[in-house]
Amino acid sequence: MRKENISVDHIGIFVDDMQASIAFYRDNLGGMPGEILELTPTLSIVHLVWGTFDLELIKDKNTVARHHDEMNHVCFHSDNPAETRIRMQKLGLEMEGELQDNDDVTFFFFRGLDGERIEIMRRNR
Repeated sequence: MRKENISVDHIGIFVDDMQASIAFYRDNLGGMPGEILELTPTLSIVHLVWGTFDLELIKDKNTVARHHDEMNHVCFHSDNPAETRIRMQKLGLEMEGELQDNDDVTFFFFRGLDGERIEIMRRNR
């Protein structure tokens, strides 16, 4: 029996303001807007792409965005996490702790526009 090929396709998060979220992920984290879907009159989706990584922004006009415990965080690579952290602080975003730096990784966490937990990291090995 042939085993199917499974790979990551996307991570989806709910947002309150689609245009503000697109601008945030595009302008501050380098995402390129891709597929736009209007699934119903109240439900729209925009995919932002970083190479093979796809973040799905979901706007449901009938609900308020919320972050779920089921999804702990989304992680982005940075070649200079310290500089990225400074930029995110200047935007007034909520930082979770300090920049962590060890032999294996350098990373920090912060909250995005809708409370989503975001990690910025660099592998040091």
